[in-house]
Amino acid sequence: MIIPAAAVLRGLIDFSIALIVFVGLMLYYHFSPGYKMALFPVTLVWGIVASLGVGLWFTAIGVKYRDVAQALPFVAQFLFWITPVGYSSARVPSHFELLYWLNPMTGVIEGFRYSLLGYGHLPPNLLVLSIFITIVIFVTGVMNFRRMEREFADVI
Repeated sequence: MIIPAAAVLRGLIDFSIALIVFVGLMLYYHFSPGYKMALFPVTLVWGIVASLGVGLWFTAIGVKYRDVAQALPFVAQFLFWITPVGYSSARVPSHFELLYWLNPMTGVIEGFRYSLLGYGHLPPNLLVLSIFITIVIFVTGVMNFRRMEREFADVI
């Protein structure tokens, strides 16, 4: 589990640098999200768990099936576009909202938006669904990685 964890750690270092710049800008412009900032550590852990779960899945499958590693940049690009990075999830039509929140990163991004900027679209029932999906992806990712880990030496 070191390889997927190292990838997540590398992303966390990039995130930390960007966060320092962001906090500096918040201080410069005298902006404070207030009590909502308390949600930030929870959202950060949630994002790490979601990233690690997806990383475990793709690492385990990518070692056995080399073509998956070639397709990963396309999958990552697709996941980026269906995650509310440049827009709020409140703009998604209501009949697609449930499907949209099945993406665990939707809740993570909206949680960061809420905790750092002071606003965000966080419907409680869909938030619970997103957290549940994250836990399922992480637990099944760990199980799948551990199951396939025995075969890694044979394949590599």
